[in-house]
Amino acid sequence: MTSALTAPPAPSDGRGPRPGPRTVHFPAGAPGGTGGSIVVAAVDDDDNAAVVLSYAATRAREFGVPLRAVHVWGRAGERIPDADLLLTCLLYDCLPEAEASAAEREILHDDPVPALAALSREALLLVVSASSAAVTADRPLGDTAHGLAGRTACPLVVVAPRQRRR
Repeated sequence: MTSALTAPPAPSDGRGPRPGPRTVHFPAGAPGGTGGSIVVAAVDDDDNAAVVLSYAATRAREFGVPLRAVHVWGRAGERIPDADLLLTCLLYDCLPEAEASAAEREILHDDPVPALAALSREALLLVVSASSAAVTADRPLGDTAHGLAGRTACPLVVVAPRQRRR
C-alpha cells in the first residue's frame, strides 16, 4: 500500500502526468520526531539542488505545510552571504514567485549529518540529494545521504542525482 509519504508527487504545471525524479524513501529511524510542520529541502551548490527543491516544494504543497530550504556549510571560504544568495537564487529559479517568497530559509554552519538529523525533529519530511558527486553501483549514496539514512526523526527522501549527458 502506498502511503502519503511514498506517493510520487503530482505534477504542478497542469500539463498532465510526467515522471518525477527517482527517489528512495527511508522511514524515521530516530526518536524525537514531533510530527513536524515543515518540509525541509537540504540543498547544496550542485547540479541536484533544483530537483531536490522542486520535489520538496511539491510535497509541501501536497501536505499544506511550509517549505524550508536549508543549506549547511562547513567549508572553509564559504560565507553566509554566499549561502543566502544560493538559497535565494534556487528558490526564485525553481518555484513560482509567490512560493519562493513564502518559503523559509535556513543556513546552518555545522557538519551536515548532525545538523540535518537535528533539524529532522521539526520536519514532516526531509529531502536530500543522493550525492553531490556521481554515484556508482558501489557507492549509491554520498556521505550525507548515507549518514542520514535511518537516523532521522522524520521520513527521509533521497533524490537520485540527475543523469549527466555524455
